[in-house]
Amino acid sequence: MATPKRRSLRERNLEAIADAPTPLRPVPEPREATSTTTAPTPTTHPSPSSSPSSPPSPGPGAAGRGAGSDQAGEGPARAGRPAPSGRRRGVRKGRDGAAQAVKAGATGTAVARILYLPEDLLEPMRVYRGAEGVTNTQLALRALNAHWRHIDELAARESSTRVVPGELFDEVLPTVRQARRQVEITPTGAQLEVIETTLAGTTARDRSHMFALAIRQLLTDAGVITPAT
Repeated sequence: MATPKRRSLRERNLEAIADAPTPLRPVPEPREATSTTTAPTPTTHPSPSSSPSSPPSPGPGAAGRGAGSDQAGEGPARAGRPAPSGRRRGVRKGRDGAAQAVKAGATGTAVARILYLPEDLLEPMRVYRGAEGVTNTQLALRALNAHWRHIDELAARESSTRVVPGELFDEVLPTVRQARRQVEITPTGAQLEVIETTLAGTTARDRSHMFALAIRQLLTDAGVITPAT
């Protein structure tokens, strides 16, 4: 009896692989059929017009204006004319308008003017206004009305140096100029004319200096300011 041939390990493995059953693959479920085609969009054509198209009619207020409007925010300015500044010219108000009215002869119009007065006068002026019930304008005019004849004397007294006597030497103290603050007065045109005429006949440096001298003397006479020694 013939001896069977011995197979190698490789041959047996190949044979086992060949005899193994093939696994079954899952069958996919059927999908609903979807159409990929899109229905064409119908094209609409405008109905022919019996008359040719005309440009839209201009709105109200457009008559007399060209393509570019002169008013701010409505388009570029017309050629050769500057863009408007946003406010009317020729109408002057406030101080400028009052000054123009006075020049035109309205002497009863009040005109605002600024005085630069020494700082130490402000508090005494406030006390005097409260006691007398007057305004800065009334106070200033009252002071000038009372002391306009003494302006040169008051100016000379103010500019003189102070001498402090000592045992061996007298000490000469120069006049110290104080800081100044603005005070507004509103005289009428007629009063302002008198003020300027009075100023021209004094040695005061300017209008503010003249009023400062007169006001200081008025407050000194009223006992609000202690006289300088």
